[in-house]
Amino acid sequence: MNLTRSEVRVLAVDGAKAAVTMRVREDELVFEGHYPAQAVFPGVCVVDFVCRGAAAAFDREVVLSAIESAQFRTAIGPGDDLEAELTWQDDRLAAVVAANGNQAAKLRLRVDPRGRS
Repeated sequence: MNLTRSEVRVLAVDGAKAAVTMRVREDELVFEGHYPAQAVFPGVCVVDFVCRGAAAAFDREVVLSAIESAQFRTAIGPGDDLEAELTWQDDRLAAVVAANGNQAAKLRLRVDPRGRS
């Protein structure tokens, strides 16, 4: 299930590493109630972006089983360009997410190995 309508694109894949990007659409439904005066892209949508990017880059289903760590460093808003550097190792997915070139989040996710193909 996608939490947003924004399109994820794969920039590069090199073995267990990949780079993906997405422009946050200004008409995302999540912005309607998430601080209407100052729209903020929710952290759960950043996690969704990383999972969708990993699925596309590594051509496998990504089944999230746990968020081991998540650090959100700056707010992401409508129209922001996101880029994530992904590293897949065993049942872990690490991501560093930048918004408009500035680090916005750092995630370490555990994925269900049964979701791998």
